[in-house]
Amino acid sequence: MLKLAKAPYQSMEELFRAGRWSIPPAIEYNASDITVRHLLSMLSGIRDFDTAGYRDFQYAIPSLDVSPLQVFDWAHGPLMFKPGGPIANSTGRPPVGFNYCSVNFMLLGYILAYFSGAQNWLDYDQASVVPAALRARMEGLAFSKSGSCSKMTRVHGYDMASVRKPYDVSNISCLGGWTAGNVVMPTLAAAEWSRALWGPRSEVVPRDLVDEMVSFQNGSAYGLATMNMGRMSGLGFLGDYGVAVGHLGDTYGYTSIVTYFPKIDVAIAIATNHEDNVQAGPRALLCTAYNRALDIMLGRALRNCSYVNGGYFMGGCKCEAHSGAARAEILI
Repeated sequence: MLKLAKAPYQSMEELFRAGRWSIPPAIEYNASDITVRHLLSMLSGIRDFDTAGYRDFQYAIPSLDVSPLQVFDWAHGPLMFKPGGPIANSTGRPPVGFNYCSVNFMLLGYILAYFSGAQNWLDYDQASVVPAALRARMEGLAFSKSGSCSKMTRVHGYDMASVRKPYDVSNISCLGGWTAGNVVMPTLAAAEWSRALWGPRSEVVPRDLVDEMVSFQNGSAYGLATMNMGRMSGLGFLGDYGVAVGHLGDTYGYTSIVTYFPKIDVAIAIATNHEDNVQAGPRALLCTAYNRALDIMLGRALRNCSYVNGGYFMGGCKCEAHSGAARAEILI
């Protein structure tokens, strides 16, 4: 995908011609203008399918494996803004030009499948993007194409965002979103992937493409399929130690985060079996766990850190010195 984003071939016209996705109606903005880069940077303007309406539909028929093509039909509507935004609008509201959208990742999956020669989405081997040597270190890596989440993991996930909360998603189809969220793996494997992708060895893609991924333009907190986790998790007060890249997200009943810290060449992966409306759990744990690890690695006094959520993607991490008693208690 990253190579396609830099190559002369950039638009999805070929995908459209192949009949893999019909072009949404060009009421105001033309979907033919969408490029691979727009999909990677969440600037396509495509509407997301991952809403309360879809959630209710899936929960009403738990065993239904909703295919990517069915999801595309669900999200088939006029674009929200001109591909590539930001742009002004006629409503008087601030300019619009970014929309995090799982459909973008699903379309990217279809493009990968198309160029791999797969005849349909079921034939595409998602693990093919993982180099063999890295795959050997990622024990437990799996991709769901059908069946319930209970077949993929023994860990029950609980949806606290649904009106039916808490809702145990164990019997829900684990396909949900295909290349936007059907991967299952232990946190150790996720940390291995994160360090291999964004770390100095560039095991997954060449360094110049990694640099493209972590280039956050115009103050954006999103690069190419990469989040500025230092900014989004409020770690800026740490200076170079607070520079971090990664990704955060939830899939019905589960919320997770992967973060890579280049200053100390460390990757941290956190997974929870809890989904709510703010995704704060993994970021709060990242705040406390990373700062505790950093204190130990740098050989300094332990600090007491806490996290204050600032929204679905943003928040703040704050650390203060322990009192002597508190420090002794923790060391014990």
